[in-house]
Amino acid sequence: MIYDAIICGAGPAGSFCAYHLAKAGRSVLLCEKLELPRPKVCGGALSRKTARLVDFDLSPIIHNSVVRATLSYRNEFSAAVTLKEAGAFTTVRAEFDAFLANHAVSAGAILRDSTAFLDAQDQGLVVEVRTTGGVFRTRCLIAADGVGSPVRKRMFGRRVGRHVPSVEALLRVPDEVMAHFRDHATFDLGGMRRGYGWIFPKRDHLNVGIYSPWGGQRMREQLDAFLATHALLRNHEVVSRMGFAIPLFDPQSPVALGRTLAIGDAGGFAEGVYGEGIYYAMRTGQMAAEAIIDAGDGEAGRHYGERVARELSPELKLSTWLGRAYFAFPRFAFRHLAMDPRGQDRFTGIITGDTTYRDCVAGALRRAPRWLFRTSPP
Repeated sequence: MIYDAIICGAGPAGSFCAYHLAKAGRSVLLCEKLELPRPKVCGGALSRKTARLVDFDLSPIIHNSVVRATLSYRNEFSAAVTLKEAGAFTTVRAEFDAFLANHAVSAGAILRDSTAFLDAQDQGLVVEVRTTGGVFRTRCLIAADGVGSPVRKRMFGRRVGRHVPSVEALLRVPDEVMAHFRDHATFDLGGMRRGYGWIFPKRDHLNVGIYSPWGGQRMREQLDAFLATHALLRNHEVVSRMGFAIPLFDPQSPVALGRTLAIGDAGGFAEGVYGEGIYYAMRTGQMAAEAIIDAGDGEAGRHYGERVARELSPELKLSTWLGRAYFAFPRFAFRHLAMDPRGQDRFTGIITGDTTYRDCVAGALRRAPRWLFRTSPP
C-alpha cells in the first residue's frame, strides 16, 4: 500500500494534520515513537486563536478558562487585565495530544504508537519509510517529530533554526492559592534575565516557567529566583521540574524538500515574544494537509513552502525581532508598553488572535514622537 501521507509524530502538529487529511478521505499513517498518552513538557496554554482552528469540542481536555491576566515586572509593579471572554485555555499536553490523535483516528487515520522513525529514502515517486514497526511507502512524508526532528535531520540535513532553552516546574500549592489562580494567568515580563516568567493554572496544580528569546544560562537557578519573587508561591511542592528547547523561526531554514514537509517544532515554528508554539504547530499541520489535498502529485512541498513564506514567515520574523528588542530593555519596555492600556490591549490581542505583530509595530510608529523620524537637526 502507498499512503497519501505518513506523519512521524503525534503531537498537535502531526495529529491535526492527520485529522484534516483523513477527514478529506486521504490515507494517513500517523506514527508516534512513544505509547500514547505520553508526558510532554509544555506550558499547556491554548490561545483563543488556537481554539478557533478546531471544528470539534475541546471541553473534555480544558482545565481552566483564563479570563484574567496580570502583567508584572519582577512582581514590583503590575497591571491587571480582565477579558470579556476567555483569552486562553489551559490543558495538560499528555491529555491534549492523545485527544487530538483520537480525533484523527475517528476521522480515518491509522495510528501506530510505540513506532519510531529509523530511516527514509525519497525514491522519486514515493518515499520509503523504515520504522520500528515495519517499512511503509508514502507520497508525502511529514516531519512532526519535534525539536531535533530525526526525520528532518535525515531528509534535510542539519539545516535547522536557532533553539533557545526554557524550563518549567509543576507546583502543588495550598487550596486558597489554587483558587486565586483558577481563571487567572500571570506573565512576569522580568521573570528571568531578558525574558519572562509565566504562571498558568491547571486543574490541580500550577505550571510555572521561564523563557527568553535571547536564550539563557543557569535556567533552574533563574526559575527558583522567579518563584521567590511571588509570595503566593513560596509554600509549594515541586511535583516535577523539566527543561526543553523552543525552536525560533528561521526563514533561511527550509520547511519542505522534495516529498518531505516539516511542521510544528520540526519546522522551527515558534514565535519569538512568548515562545508560543501550539498555535503554529496546528496551523502548519492544517496548511500541510491542505497543500497535499489541493496540489498535484509531488507539488505539495512547493505549495506548502510558498504558503508558509506568504502567510506565516512575515509575522514570525517580526515576532523574533520584537521579542529580542523588548527583552533587551525589559524594565523600560514594561513601563512604557505593558503599563499603557493600549499596550495591554495589544498584549492580549496577540494571544487571542485579534491583533498581529504588524499591528503592534504600526501602532507604535503612529504614536512615536515625530523627532524620531527627523533626518536632520531642527
